[in-house]
Amino acid sequence: MKLNLQSVGFVISLLMLSLAIVIWSDLFLFSKIVHLPEWAEILPNPIDAPKYITFLCLIPVVFAAKNLVNATASTSKVIFLASLAALPGYALNTTVLDMRLLFNLAFHYFWIIGFHCLLPALVLLGLRAVLQWLTLHSRGTR
Repeated sequence: MKLNLQSVGFVISLLMLSLAIVIWSDLFLFSKIVHLPEWAEILPNPIDAPKYITFLCLIPVVFAAKNLVNATASTSKVIFLASLAALPGYALNTTVLDMRLLFNLAFHYFWIIGFHCLLPALVLLGLRAVLQWLTLHSRGTR
């Protein structure tokens, strides 16, 4: 197996985001009451702490990719795989074991993807697109 920069960026982002989701699962999972950690208070909007974490975790996968198409595919895979990390902890919680467990697991999975990961991924991919466009056009003008 040949290890390249894109693979390294993918693995780093996947591990970082998965660990962040497991460590701060209370922030990522849907809840009517959110208990923010003390460090979140220094952020401009503390309730969006998971978005800031996701943004930082996705930087390696977006910028280590060879091009925007690869960055988009790799970022999507990281988000879909890392979001699974929160589900075992939720499923093992004895207070939520009932007939709606499968629905709740699916809801939390899509909540993490849609509410916490989508916007940071789009911002980073947009930034990558702009940088790629600037790079291509600066080479063409010389």
